[in-house]
Amino acid sequence: MYDTIPSYLLIFFRVIALGVFVGGIVKVSLGNLKNTQMINFLIRFGIMGVLYFLTLPAVVFLASFLSPSSRKQIVFFIV
Repeated sequence: MYDTIPSYLLIFFRVIALGVFVGGIVKVSLGNLKNTQMINFLIRFGIMGVLYFLTLPAVVFLASFLSPSSRKQIVFFIV
């Protein structure tokens, strides 16, 4: 299911989106260093966003260590 070129492109673009997301979080947080409520929100939002963006690449990477017959079911149920 995720062993094709389009799926690798999907994972690649997801990692690129992660970089843009983290860059945006850093840029916004550097502009608002005095507002501690916003910094706390951005930290929590950033952690949740990083987890969201890294879930699919991590699951596909971990599934590569499983037997080929069970990969599709495990990746389907986790993602």
